[in-house]
Amino acid sequence: MGQPSAPSDLQRIVLVVSEDSALRGALEFLLRVEGFSVRGVGSGEALRAAPLPGSISCLIVDHHSRGPASGLAAVQAIRRRRAEVPIILIVAGPTRRLRAAAVEARCELVEKPPVGSVLIDALRRALQA
Repeated sequence: MGQPSAPSDLQRIVLVVSEDSALRGALEFLLRVEGFSVRGVGSGEALRAAPLPGSISCLIVDHHSRGPASGLAAVQAIRRRRAEVPIILIVAGPTRRLRAAAVEARCELVEKPPVGSVLIDALRRALQA
């Protein structure tokens, strides 16, 4: 695993958004082991429909979706609400177009499956920004 968690990580809530319950559960477990407080949401649609709680320090959004909207669409909807919360978009095999859209949406892109400490490192960078 990554470096030991900083004490401030314990007060930070990371919201994991994925329709894939196995992926969501694995990410939640990893983040808890690293010392983060975590909440999970089962879809980008649910995230788009609800107000973003002020206690959320970062979002980790799975791009893959079986529903009508991708993870990137959820990120774009959040940005249209002027939410400046850091966002990490996880995706398998991103295209140049998707990479460019992620940059435009001001989110960091992490490829699935995240290897080693890539996701935790991205999360810590996002929280320091």
